[in-house]
Amino acid sequence: MKYCVRDLIEKGNIDGIKVIAGEQYLDNEIEGVTIIEAPDIVKFINGGEVLLTGLYAFKSCTLSEVEDCIRELERKKISAVILKKGRNVDLADEKIELFQEYAERSGTPCLSIAFDMSFKDVMKVIMEQLFSDEVKRLKYFKTTRDNFEALMLSLKPEEDGIVKLLTVLSKLIGNPTGVYDQNGVCMGETKTMPRDIEILEEPCDVEPQTASNYQYMRRKVRIYGEGRTVDQYMIHLKKMFGTRMYLIVTEAGERLDVMDYIAIESAVSALQYELSRRYAVLELEKKYQNDILHNILNGETHSIEEMKKNVSLLGMSFGGVYRAVVFGMDYRKGKEPKDINIKVSDVNILKEGTRRCFPKAVILNDLDKVIVVEATDTDVQENAFREFMKSSVEKLQGFVQEQKKNFDIKVGVGKKAEGVVNLKHSYREASDALEFLDIAGDVFGKEGANILMFSDMGILKLLSGLKTKEELQEYIPESLQKLYADKKSQKGDLLLTLRTYLDYNQNLMKTAQELHVHYKTVAYRIEKIADITGMRFDDAREMLSVRIGIIVCKMLDKLNEEYE
Repeated sequence: MKYCVRDLIEKGNIDGIKVIAGEQYLDNEIEGVTIIEAPDIVKFINGGEVLLTGLYAFKSCTLSEVEDCIRELERKKISAVILKKGRNVDLADEKIELFQEYAERSGTPCLSIAFDMSFKDVMKVIMEQLFSDEVKRLKYFKTTRDNFEALMLSLKPEEDGIVKLLTVLSKLIGNPTGVYDQNGVCMGETKTMPRDIEILEEPCDVEPQTASNYQYMRRKVRIYGEGRTVDQYMIHLKKMFGTRMYLIVTEAGERLDVMDYIAIESAVSALQYELSRRYAVLELEKKYQNDILHNILNGETHSIEEMKKNVSLLGMSFGGVYRAVVFGMDYRKGKEPKDINIKVSDVNILKEGTRRCFPKAVILNDLDKVIVVEATDTDVQENAFREFMKSSVEKLQGFVQEQKKNFDIKVGVGKKAEGVVNLKHSYREASDALEFLDIAGDVFGKEGANILMFSDMGILKLLSGLKTKEELQEYIPESLQKLYADKKSQKGDLLLTLRTYLDYNQNLMKTAQELHVHYKTVAYRIEKIADITGMRFDDAREMLSVRIGIIVCKMLDKLNEEYE
């Protein structure tokens, strides 16, 4: 459909026109026409033009000056040069030879016309054709745009609008098409779209052959099974579902021309509309499903009949066995973002990761957490599930790192719940486990400190029901309260020494090794603790009370942090 130099020669009816160099380049597209009246006019050339010159502009130029002008032309990548010889020009033949050499070297055909042929007539032929082509393009753009709009308006709710739009586009441009997100997830594609391909190079920006508001990229791909390498074009669409979308055109059929780009432009507008519509519908459905799940997890469903109806909308079984898992974000020191939008983005990334790790689960965002409800087999042992969770969290952490995010995953896991009506208990257990994870890491050791199953919480299960400061303080023995109240002890290492001493069953040597101090230093600190608090380290019941009290103190510290 493009207007090229060959068309000018064969259909332009220009007397005496002939090719004097660069005959193999006659398919260059013509985008304009310019007359060279002076050598420096070359600076104002955009590229793609046909240049007309009678060499009179170079009348007084030396061959070196003509070469300088030609080098500038090379950089501009014009479509053709038309020479007209006749006037008395110094070294005319040598200057023509320079243009001929330039033609062969740069891929720019060099033509000549008769002396009595007016440049005005040549320009008229070219401009009439260019105006005609522009009108054709505008008409084609309107036609394709109207057709895509009509198709969108005619779509039925049950139809896949993206596939229908892609199918029409594919027929127009003679190539397979598809829409994918930045992670390679297919949103829709034509049946002819090759799936088994190898990407040979990173995509680079390209300019389409028409005015565009969209970014185009091109890359080389190899189609397996066919053994050939083709170009693949990626057109940026708007972000949908929190991710970047792309229209992919694989040049497996015909080479794209200007009319194809016009069709793509029209299709892009329609596809973005359809994606927006789909996004709005999904967001509405998701909000409704989120509300349903939120009510179930928090025990806010008013009746069994209502719950049965709502559960079916979630794709769950009313009598099924489920388990709640709560995922949180643990930002590395000094890396917690202050911008709420960044946190929202981080939660969305966490949710996308959980969706990949638990593709069959029902997933819910809850402020800075992600809740996963997954059907479970009653025969699956807790140890097997624990290993599964460990592996899943490793994958999830890897996904987060790929997104270059500065937070670690922490997970609380509830027990199995038989029947959806009991799912609220599993959710509360998972939430408690997540809340106590940091404390549990200190109590039970660092291993597995990013995952805590409610069934492993031990004494923490009892303490998790204590929510107020007053309730918690009741479980701190008087002796430990004295140690916390002693200002000197807070400045020193008495509290750490006490915790470590108890962790190592009151073994002075092991405590000293852990703290990297002399065992006599440990003995001195223990003696000082006894003096301050009156603790009887030989009383097993009192030591149990102190151990529990230390845990409660950590709970209080965390509670105070939340209120700061």
